[in-house]
Amino acid sequence: MSCNPYTYKATVKRVVDGDTLVVDIDLGFHMTLTGQTLRMARVNAPETKGDTAPMGLRSKEELKKKLEGKEVVLRTFRSGEDKYGRMLAEVFLGEECVNDWLLKEGLAVPFMT
Repeated sequence: MSCNPYTYKATVKRVVDGDTLVVDIDLGFHMTLTGQTLRMARVNAPETKGDTAPMGLRSKEELKKKLEGKEVVLRTFRSGEDKYGRMLAEVFLGEECVNDWLLKEGLAVPFMT
């Protein structure tokens, strides 16, 4: 992965659902942006309430096992906010794009944000 102005290290503090995370973002120079909610770009996981709850809860739990408490790399986008004001990002754990992993595992479907 190439380094660009929109790539940051972060620690996953909490998995909200199958496509939403709360992270602390390392901005460099000993500065951290804490408690930031982000939406994973290009994917849409089932909701954790209503008819899709069983699959939504499974997606959330699998993502939690994979990411919670771990250091990741975020690749964000210049105009990257969703309709709720959440940052949009691709999330990398090592060399693996977790957004793509969600799709491959059937835990989310493609979504153009």
